[in-house]
Amino acid sequence: MINIWRLGMKLSQIKILYFSPDDIYFYLHWLPLACASKGAGYEVVLLTNTSTYKKKIISKGIKVVPINISNKSLNISDNLSLLKKIYFIYQEERPDLVHHIAVKPIYFGGMVSKLLKIPAILNCFSGLGYLFISNKIKIQIIRVIANVYYRILFNSDNCMTVFQNPDDLNYFNERSIIKSQNIRLIKGVGVNIDKFKYMPEEKTQEPIVLLAARMLWDKGVGEFIQAIKILRQEGVKARFVLVGAPDPGNPASIPPSQLEQWQECGLVEWWG
Repeated sequence: MINIWRLGMKLSQIKILYFSPDDIYFYLHWLPLACASKGAGYEVVLLTNTSTYKKKIISKGIKVVPINISNKSLNISDNLSLLKKIYFIYQEERPDLVHHIAVKPIYFGGMVSKLLKIPAILNCFSGLGYLFISNKIKIQIIRVIANVYYRILFNSDNCMTVFQNPDDLNYFNERSIIKSQNIRLIKGVGVNIDKFKYMPEEKTQEPIVLLAARMLWDKGVGEFIQAIKILRQEGVKARFVLVGAPDPGNPASIPPSQLEQWQECGLVEWWG
């Protein structure tokens, strides 16, 4: 793994910059790691889209630098502008280690890290996202370019890439995009079992089958609906529930009208 101590600095002198697509995702999944980093003596900065969660993160002693990053835009001018903003932020903050979370921070943050010769780079894919799932011709062309770019980006000695599921890792392995010594697999970001404790299952007349996710086609919501239709035809008695909100900035987002339609026809309950 990347050894930050090779920098020859005291812990209090080392700065970690986390780059996440939004502060909600960071707060829910990565805040404990950032707090542990701070508790270990590192200076911690978060670069992210901000919302009401910004104050909660700042209250933990973490500096938050706002940036407007859209998952939807493929506009060259918009992305060049974003790249320029990231460059100046990295140049001003001068982190010793950057932790990029999700596709767009990895793509743009990785490029800037190379240009500025950041000492240590950690890229974490929570999933490969729309770019690697869509079969649209335009997206397939961009995907080919991205694979070449990643091959250049990910194989330096100071760069480590982490995947959270074997399929994503295999995609990169099969195409020889990343050297095996530069890859790690973890099974998700973990669950705090002190906060989310085991509770005995309540006995109900009908079992509840629940899908909790952002309401994206990529998350398997369409397959979930198809499975419900099959089970209904077979006379299976159960309550089927969707929990989560659409993501308007994502091309794979399911319109609220579609979710409401499924609910109105009694196919599924959408709790939001």
